[in-house]
Amino acid sequence: MRKKLLLIACFMASLLPAQEAFQVETQGTGDPIVLIPGLASSAEVWTATLQELHANYHCHALTLAGFAQQKPLDQDSSFLPLVQEAMTSYLETFEQPVTLIGHSLGGFLGLAVALERPELVERLIIVDAYPFYSSAMQPGITVDQVRGQADFYRQSLKAMNKEYYAQQQKQTIPILVRDSLGQELVLRWSLASDQSTVAQAMYELMTTDLRPQLSALNVPTLVLGAGASGQDYGLTQEALLERIAAEYAAAMDQVNIELAPNAYHFIMLDEPAWFMEQVQEFLKQ
Repeated sequence: MRKKLLLIACFMASLLPAQEAFQVETQGTGDPIVLIPGLASSAEVWTATLQELHANYHCHALTLAGFAQQKPLDQDSSFLPLVQEAMTSYLETFEQPVTLIGHSLGGFLGLAVALERPELVERLIIVDAYPFYSSAMQPGITVDQVRGQADFYRQSLKAMNKEYYAQQQKQTIPILVRDSLGQELVLRWSLASDQSTVAQAMYELMTTDLRPQLSALNVPTLVLGAGASGQDYGLTQEALLERIAAEYAAAMDQVNIELAPNAYHFIMLDEPAWFMEQVQEFLKQ
């Protein structure tokens, strides 16, 4: 039976009084799995995943504040640290470590939680995400070097009128999702998201580097890469695999990497059968 729970201030320590960090949909029974969507995405991205997992697992699918019609956080607040703190508080309410599955920004958040509080996480599945987004896009760049570029992007996105923003999203989403129905869903979630929240979250994602902490990763981790996403940039799957491995190099004793051969960024929408095969196999280990 599906329920909807709203996390309010009691789950957010003192960081977000009277505000909500995320909404949770729960389904199924068994060992807990927490699923975190990516930038401007809804818990609905996990619909097919929940259908496969809920018979054996107690699934908790999040929708983060400011995304897909959710109320945004205070506009003067940071985004990732506050959501991470609220997520950590939520995981502390479980009686056992959980499996985290995160896509994109959600994968980054899952990794951050696993690094900070490994005792709360049994397994981690990262769906097309990197410990430092900017380095994956521009190898060798540093946080200091990218900060100005990231701030320009943040301010431009915040100031963009809604019509132009919608046009930009319509042009970008086919690069992220191959499946036509998936494109419609992702566009709907994106246009229902708060632009300022998207801009701030993207800025923080571009300027936060988790790689210096990776050597301390003590959680079995599966990284799923989008094998077809590099085609437009001249990257073969072998080159893409090498790039992902380079970003996770400090934690390779804990990390296994697999590439979805025909998927763009939203792997669970483009190759659902392949995605579920990888997830189920990892959960059995």
